[in-house]
Amino acid sequence: MTLRRLLDEQLSPLIATELRNEGYDAVSVHALNLAGQPDPIVFGIAPKEGRVVVTQDFDFNALQQLSRLSSEGVILLRANQPSTKTLLALLRRFLREHGETSMRGRVASVGSTTRFHPSL
Repeated sequence: MTLRRLLDEQLSPLIATELRNEGYDAVSVHALNLAGQPDPIVFGIAPKEGRVVVTQDFDFNALQQLSRLSSEGVILLRANQPSTKTLLALLRRFLREHGETSMRGRVASVGSTTRFHPSL
């Protein structure tokens, strides 16, 4: 099963483009006309489309922790200097190391190291 990814609006749409060019299924909220929508709306679309949310937004972590909804999971990117280049490098490293690992019901915190947490 190929993991599908939904990149939150604070991440450049160029990251989704780069990932698609590398063969990953990735789409930006910008491409879905969801930019500017409240987090609960974006968070609700992801499981409907079977997508893992990729974000820098700690609110997504809190939403998933508090929700009892089934979720495909969250990849939380953590960078001191969150440039597009840095965030893309973090995500590429995560994908190399963990690739198609199921994220269902989990949060992966990706920074200098990667930690997995249960969401509920």
